[in-house]
Amino acid sequence: MLRDPYRAYVDNGVVGSSPVQLVVAMYEAAIARTADAKACLESGDIWGRARAISKASAILMELMASLNPGVNSDIPRNLNRLYQYMLRRLQEAHLKKAVQPLDEVQNLLRRLLEGWYKVAEAERRQTDSAAAYIEQSPAQALDGYAGPLMEAVESVRLAVTA
Repeated sequence: MLRDPYRAYVDNGVVGSSPVQLVVAMYEAAIARTADAKACLESGDIWGRARAISKASAILMELMASLNPGVNSDIPRNLNRLYQYMLRRLQEAHLKKAVQPLDEVQNLLRRLLEGWYKVAEAERRQTDSAAAYIEQSPAQALDGYAGPLMEAVESVRLAVTA
């Protein structure tokens, strides 16, 4: 029996999700696609590998497009550079049929995802106390997220430059 695509979309929790929850979902999907690419590489499935790498790349490009360069922070600039680096590594993995770049991208995404999990938890705590959240300015709300995310970005940036 065919399922209504809109119903599946709603059931999967996308509708009504916060921006942070959507970013977390995108990271999880990118990690899954790099794992798919690795499995396809190991099994010799060229088309599957190409599809998985294309999907992971599309997710990274969407994450890049969602960055707000107007925010007075190093986070968007550093994330943009990390996303570009990961895109290059995905291309290299595909062209050279190499597992190591896929592993590297997957590990970088996991480290960043840990930071986003912390941001999501901070957001959840803030929304639990809705009155305090409503009274905050956008700059104050961002301050609650910047710490964990900046730690994750800095950790990944150091790993990449090492």
